[in-house]
Amino acid sequence: MSGNASYAILTRVRAQYGARLRESDYLEMAACKSVPEAAAFLRERTAYGPFLAWGDSVPTRGLLEYQLRKALLERSVALCSFGTAAAADLRDYVLLRNSVNELINFLRFLAAGQPERYVLSSLLLPQTVSKFSLQGLSQVKSREDLIECLRGTYFEKILTPVLSTGGGVDLPLAEAILDRSVYEYTENLFSSHGEAEALKEILLLKAELGDAELLYRAKTYYGMSPALLRAMLSGFRLHLSGGELEEMLNAPSGEDVLRIFLAGRYGKEVQKKDLDTVGNWSDRFLPDLLRKRIHFSAVPSVVLFAYLNWLELEVKNLIYVIEGVRYRLPPEQIRALLLLPGMERG
Repeated sequence: MSGNASYAILTRVRAQYGARLRESDYLEMAACKSVPEAAAFLRERTAYGPFLAWGDSVPTRGLLEYQLRKALLERSVALCSFGTAAAADLRDYVLLRNSVNELINFLRFLAAGQPERYVLSSLLLPQTVSKFSLQGLSQVKSREDLIECLRGTYFEKILTPVLSTGGGVDLPLAEAILDRSVYEYTENLFSSHGEAEALKEILLLKAELGDAELLYRAKTYYGMSPALLRAMLSGFRLHLSGGELEEMLNAPSGEDVLRIFLAGRYGKEVQKKDLDTVGNWSDRFLPDLLRKRIHFSAVPSVVLFAYLNWLELEVKNLIYVIEGVRYRLPPEQIRALLLLPGMERG
């Protein structure tokens, strides 16, 4: 990567990071009395303003969430437009992650027998057409249609075996396989980088904690068998040992999964950071690591990948606030939903 390109990436990312939303911004928005008031705050007071438009209509929760997800995609793709190999790789990650999110969103409607309710949100933006695009997704009305839609695409070999079995769509398995495809593809991309370990650290943390949360939820709410759960795990490891994971996999309940999880390295972090110990584990552990990489790494691709993940968390926070305002939750209750550890510091 040339010195000029490196400097440009570091400068742009750190400038945007400097203008990030703080806890005070989220709380001010959480104090809004209505969704239109929250929408006005977003448009007038944040970097998302240029991406929000609703004309003469009244902005709804669904419209705002759609436009924020679209803004996340557009901002992320723009950040990966420096013409370097590393930036191109990270653009691939962004587009694959977006396409997988779209597929999972669609599969939820299909599994519920309501595919017509799916609205294609962002795959067809001109600047985001790629080998991961699925232009025909919004016309799919059945599992057979979806198999045909996937034919010849990146997702054909990944998803068709799950869809070709008898019965309905196995949604948890399909989601797990699609998420794993993102980790596998991205890990392979990063293997060719000189800074592969720093890039993989973020990726592996997300994958490993996603596995831990999957085991907790599956044992708590669904009573899934170890054999089925094993097929749903990403297989990527950072801090959990094979023995710890096996113990969690065979634990009789969600409480036992949590006990094993808290007894290891992550338990010390939970205590130190005073984190909520249940749910959104990867999202709640990520901010401190991302902040450190953005501040202290001198490698442009590491700083950029950290900030792309930061933006994902920022949009999740905004969606939590919008939903809280929609359902008239008090600001302190909305704050408890936010992914704040590490995000409110400099």
